[in-house]
Amino acid sequence: MYEMNRVSFNAEAEVSILLRSRKQLNAIAAALAPETSHPAGKKANAKIILRGQQLNIVFRARDSPSLRAIMNSYLRMLKATTTVCVSIFDIERGRGKREVM
Repeated sequence: MYEMNRVSFNAEAEVSILLRSRKQLNAIAAALAPETSHPAGKKANAKIILRGQQLNIVFRARDSPSLRAIMNSYLRMLKATTTVCVSIFDIERGRGKREVM
């Protein structure tokens, strides 16, 4: 259990994603960073950790519904950001559209 600003966090999860390049990793981390510095509420938070070409997002929440909500939010943003990165990668290499996952 973690405490932050007098809020008890009883639920925690971590998502780790290995990316193709450090450039892609930095772009995705930069896109997600504003959300971590200005969380929507006090029930949950997220922390982004970069290791090599791996992006780790640690989620902490008051309870499991709050954990599910913050994870869904970040995973949607992650999917959108990854899609944009792949599209830019393909445009730079003249390949056109390609599926992300």
